[in-house]
Amino acid sequence: MDISILFPTYNGESTISYTLDSFVTMNTQGLDWELLICINNSTDNSLEIIEQYKDKLPLKIFNQPIQGKSACMNLLLEHALGNLLIMTDDDVIAPSNWVTNYIEIAERKSSYDIFGGKIVAHCLEHPPFWFEAFRYKHIAFALTPDKFTNQEVGPGSIFGPSMAIRRQTLQTGVKFNNEIGPNGGNYEMGCETDFLTKLSDNNLKSWISDQAKLKHIIRPFQFKLTWLEKRAYRYGLSMYYKDLSNNFDGARSVLGIPIWRINLFAHCWLKTHIGSNKNPEYANYIWEVGFFKGYLRKRLNG
Repeated sequence: MDISILFPTYNGESTISYTLDSFVTMNTQGLDWELLICINNSTDNSLEIIEQYKDKLPLKIFNQPIQGKSACMNLLLEHALGNLLIMTDDDVIAPSNWVTNYIEIAERKSSYDIFGGKIVAHCLEHPPFWFEAFRYKHIAFALTPDKFTNQEVGPGSIFGPSMAIRRQTLQTGVKFNNEIGPNGGNYEMGCETDFLTKLSDNNLKSWISDQAKLKHIIRPFQFKLTWLEKRAYRYGLSMYYKDLSNNFDGARSVLGIPIWRINLFAHCWLKTHIGSNKNPEYANYIWEVGFFKGYLRKRLNG
């Protein structure tokens, strides 16, 4: 089989039809391919929506009772048959040439085993005033930074909505870590980065291309600052041990926390309490406050 496309869904009824509609119109002529979807304890109508596409797409539907994206991805990888395994999410819009571009890239870059595509925003409502000045779009919304075009990259530069691996990478035995990634709670972010990093540790190289571009849907609630702070908190949970493994890059620390991070938190906390929420930088302050709270939680509780 040429291609397997894999994604999990947890209560994805608000966006999954966008995703499946785009797959229906993709150029797959002459391809032997399959679409594997894992339902993860959803309580909405997402399964009913998916089943409406049975006659339009080569669907294989799975159920994973273990809560979490990582558990779903491991289940899907066990059943995928394609030579190229493309992983995505239930809130993307793929252009007609998305799959064929991935095939072309994989053929052209034969010395690489991990691939990423450029991810851009598709906003369901007009972005708020702070969006343009927000420095953490790539983390908060899984959007590819402009500096990454067509080049070799580290595993942390490829994001979940658009990534692919050759089938033979599964021979490494690397799996997604069930303790990392979306699970319905205050989870530690970075399941894709952890997975790809372990693959890279097996001397597998990563290539990113803006040729394999798709849109990542940003829903209205994701522009709320309360959501943004929670997202930053989860990112903070993932970063403490990464800093620790690098010995904090030699920075002075207090109780195992770099002083510069403490100072940055104090500055941003003050800005969120005595500054104006009309300031274009306000969302950046909110992000730093949420990040530090997650970072501190990981430091104190492990």
